[in-house]
Amino acid sequence: MRPTRTMRMLAVVFVLFYLLPSGGLAQQIFQTSAPPHYVVVDLGTLGGSFAQPGGINEKGDIEGYSLLSGDTQLQAYFWHHGKFTLIPGLGGPNSFAGWAPSETGQVGVSGDIAELDPIAEDFCGIGSMFYCHPYVWQHGQITPLPLLHGNNAAANGFNNKDQVVGKAEQAIADPSCQPPRVHASQGVIWQHGKLTTVLANFPGDLQGSGHSINDFGQVVGWSGSCSEFVSHALLWDHGRRFDLGSLKGGDSNIAYDINNLGQVVGYSGNSDQSFAHAYLWKSGHMQDLGTLPGDSFSLAVGLNDVGDVVGGSIDLDGNERAFLWHDGTMFDLNTLLDTDTSLFLFEAEDLNSAGQIIGLAFDPESGETHGFLANPVGSNGGFATQNSRFHPPDFPDTFRKHVRERLKNRRFARFH
Repeated sequence: MRPTRTMRMLAVVFVLFYLLPSGGLAQQIFQTSAPPHYVVVDLGTLGGSFAQPGGINEKGDIEGYSLLSGDTQLQAYFWHHGKFTLIPGLGGPNSFAGWAPSETGQVGVSGDIAELDPIAEDFCGIGSMFYCHPYVWQHGQITPLPLLHGNNAAANGFNNKDQVVGKAEQAIADPSCQPPRVHASQGVIWQHGKLTTVLANFPGDLQGSGHSINDFGQVVGWSGSCSEFVSHALLWDHGRRFDLGSLKGGDSNIAYDINNLGQVVGYSGNSDQSFAHAYLWKSGHMQDLGTLPGDSFSLAVGLNDVGDVVGGSIDLDGNERAFLWHDGTMFDLNTLLDTDTSLFLFEAEDLNSAGQIIGLAFDPESGETHGFLANPVGSNGGFATQNSRFHPPDFPDTFRKHVRERLKNRRFARFH
């Protein structure tokens, strides 16, 4: 029997009440089409000139990483109730956490060990010459995670079933790589501290990574080659691998996040950067989310269990604006702010089902990149059309170049 619309809605409500972390999330389905407005909290940095919150859970806990004073060392952090806790490394100078913690505060972390890599592959992607190893941090306790067949691995997203997904190096060489990068890689899943699953790359691909895992064990990520910006957006569902396809025949496709309804976000583009748009994939269909007015590129980085999407929209000059895609419309997040702030929100990284959004902001007063937390404060019927009260700052050329490089190297965003 074909389900009716009412039956489908009841099924969604059942999932939200009984299968997701918070039953109250179901109320979000019945929001009006107008987006909320937000009060922004400046998360600042941990002393350096750059910080990035990676993800937020349903309780509002945040993980991320920041340069320390002097900009020579990168440190992972866990933010809980307004307080930063530094996450130490495994003996080396750097650590980072770039996705979302579990509801119990488990964080997938990657960092340098004290041993130098003799071929200096820089697997962590942060300019370090040490081996990169993954581990789990929770309440001050560190659990190292095993490697695959190579010398390096990195941890990414966590779910609420003690599973963390990531990327591990293989012992075999990838002939498409240029030294010092040498080895092939694949996505992997660790559970209870053990490596349990190796995620198959698309046939012929020798590089791959798992980015995000939902509470049903479904994983999204990518696979491709080492030297060419050609990649497949992939979904792994309990041993089955699915190519999510592309927009307009794009050959550079990435999947970043998956929610508990099996919806996926990422971006699809061409390797020559002539086209790149954010997408929302659901029920086998990839929907083009477009860009903000006047922009040429976009990428979707996070979504919640209600189906709201966040990311960044970029113009041809490399100016980027954080967006919220809500009920079929993309909004410049800067136009939805309830209070004045000196920060310009240029990329949103993640959001939870309570509507809290985290991301990257440019501080024109200091020239630094800060993390931000945007807290919703109610329905915002007054912003049915976006206003123009907030104009982008005059970004320095170095900042615009950095944004363009991030777009070009988006497969390795969040450092891996």
